[in-house]
Amino acid sequence: MKRLKKPVLFLLLLEVLAIAGNLLNIEIFVGVNFLFSSVFVFIVIHYFGVRWGVLVSFLSALPTILLWGTPYGLVTLVIEAFFVGYMYHNHKKNLILWDMLFASIIAIPLSILPVSYY
Repeated sequence: MKRLKKPVLFLLLLEVLAIAGNLLNIEIFVGVNFLFSSVFVFIVIHYFGVRWGVLVSFLSALPTILLWGTPYGLVTLVIEAFFVGYMYHNHKKNLILWDMLFASIIAIPLSILPVSYY
């Protein structure tokens, strides 16, 4: 039982840091914020796996609904965690490569899509 305490506490710490990373964002310009939660989500993906990474991503992305007034940020961050985690654990172990691929191929079109409806 003692073996579970440290990993659970580490996971909870990473969740709190991921939430703080989204709440303490930097506004680059109007409507565009730099979020820090993905750093902690990637640590969770590395140590705990994709399922926990997606869960931490979902919980930490909930404040983006209040931040932007839409669930698009939450959806994008959860898809990012799933995509990067899946590729990291099933292919080459390079989080930066998979995140850059996600950003360029999936995230940019996902972020343009909601804007086109306004």
